[in-house]
Amino acid sequence: MPVETVVSVVLILGGAAVMGFSVQRVGGVMDVLPLVGESTRARLRRLIRIHAILMAVFVAGYVATAGAIALGWQLIGHIVVGLIFASGAFFVYLGITIQTRLVAEIVSTIADLVPICASCKRIRLADHSPDDMISWKPLEAYFGDTHQTKFSHGICPDCAVKLYPD
Repeated sequence: MPVETVVSVVLILGGAAVMGFSVQRVGGVMDVLPLVGESTRARLRRLIRIHAILMAVFVAGYVATAGAIALGWQLIGHIVVGLIFASGAFFVYLGITIQTRLVAEIVSTIADLVPICASCKRIRLADHSPDDMISWKPLEAYFGDTHQTKFSHGICPDCAVKLYPD
């Protein structure tokens, strides 16, 4: 077997190994889905599964190409390589779509979090140091400034019993 054929087969099988390893890592992407909003979780799960299936198809295509080249079936090898390249564009597009959607959903989830002190209920202003007391505003001031909310104070029954036991 000529050296260039051996090199081609080794490189193609190396690509198959990397793609096979990638198929095994899909579970890690699925682990991130709880951080994504429920409205898009099912769609992303479906896209990730399609992506994993495409990876498995790529592994099979790589092995078939390596086998065809090793056996000297040049025409079949070239056709399979063409199919791999043609489907590769869709594969990359799908991967980018999944990544973009996951990042956008996670950023949206994180952006909706409001850091609040577990004790005094002050809220930390966005992009401020948690160590700087000026960063922390009373709940009423925070919502009054950010949402133009006005508050009317009262006492709930539980607190009334605690504060005024008589």
